Amino acid sequence: MHGTERIQFRTMLRRHFHLLFFLLAHLLACGESMSYKTFSNIFPNGEAYSIYSFGQDKQGLMWFGTNKGLFSYDGFSAQQHFRLGEKSNTLVHAILAYDAHHLYLGTDNGIQIYNYVTDKYEKVNVKFPEDVRTLVVKDKLIWIGSLNGLFTYNPLTKKLANISEKKDSGLPNNTVYTLLKTKEN
Repeated sequence: MHGTERIQFRTMLRRHFHLLFFLLAHLLACGESMSYKTFSNIFPNGEAYSIYSFGQDKQGLMWFGTNKGLFSYDGFSAQQHFRLGEKSNTLVHAILAYDAHHLYLGTDNGIQIYNYVTDKYEKVNVKFPEDVRTLVVKDKLIWIGSLNGLFTYNPLTKKLANISEKKDSGLPNNTVYTLLKTKEN
C-alpha cells in the first residue's frame, strides 16, 4: 500500500470509528442493550478495504465481495478467491449462492460464475450486462438488476433476456439497484 493510500485508509478507519463510538454512546445513553456477533478475525488483503456484499453457500461457508474481489470466511480466517490483474479482481456488488456448486457474482464487469467446489471461475458465452448490482432467483431463473436494465438468465439453457427492452416492463428507467421477491411472486 502506498503512502497516500495508507493515509486515506487510516482517515476512513478514523471516521468509521468515530461514527461507531457515537452510535454506541447514544445506545448506551438510551438504556438499550445490544447483542450481536462480531467478526474480529476477517482481514482481507491490504487493497481490499471495503465489503460490498455478503452471501452464504449451501454448506454454510460465508462469502463476501470487496472492492477487489471475492473472499470466503470459514469462521477463523478470510481467504482470497481472485487473482490480481484478472477479471475476477473487481468490485463485487452482489453474491448469489445458486446451487451446491456455484456462486453468481454481480460485479462491475458483469456476472462472474464461481464454482466453489473446484475453486475456479467458469466461462460462458453470454454477454452479461456490466455494473450488476443485485441478483435474485425465481423459478430457477436468475434475475439481474444492473445500471443497464433488468435481465433474466437461465443457467440451464444459458440464455439471457433483457426485460427492460419490453414496452410493458413497468420500469421508469434502466437503473436497477435491488430486487425483492414478494409473497405474490
